[in-house]
Amino acid sequence: MEVTTFNLKKTLADMQGLGYMPVPNKVRWQIPNAKQLLEQCLHTYMGENATWLPIYDEVADWLANNEGRGLFCYGDKGLGKTMLCYRCIPPIIYAVCNRVMFCYENAQEMNDKLDEVLTKKLVYIDDIGTEGMVVRYGEKRMALPEIVDNAEKKGNLLILTSNLSGAEVKQKYGERTFDRLKAITKQVIFTGKSFRK
Repeated sequence: MEVTTFNLKKTLADMQGLGYMPVPNKVRWQIPNAKQLLEQCLHTYMGENATWLPIYDEVADWLANNEGRGLFCYGDKGLGKTMLCYRCIPPIIYAVCNRVMFCYENAQEMNDKLDEVLTKKLVYIDDIGTEGMVVRYGEKRMALPEIVDNAEKKGNLLILTSNLSGAEVKQKYGERTFDRLKAITKQVIFTGKSFRK
């Protein structure tokens, strides 16, 4: 049978019913008052000690319109990456978008629950780069590259933090994983002097 033309949209819709997902279903939102909500969260947690750094504007811009991409905040220690990404963003997404983010408070927890993490649509992982190799019954796995590959294929949304530099992330996980991270996340680089005394 010769086919000279076909309806691609209908064909893809039919194939999706069979499990074929050529274009992942990405998580998207637009939160018009994102900066105000982030500031409110910071003040709730930090009280009068809350300080808004200019780099937080990039996080607020992402929260205002994520364009189907996750968020990767990395760089110098003690500048509020975890505060913004773990303490503030998940409650905002829940309150405004009615979506639950599954939070892994450290990268070792990501390793311990790797198969679970791979099933979640919205994932936060703190402090990537501190975890080791996953070894179970002699099988060795690198958790983050698997999670990043899975997110790219399925449209899962990742929010990640790290105290590593971009070069260190690339060195630890490889060019392929770093390139995919750049494709599926907005990268925000934190530089400056730590708030921690």
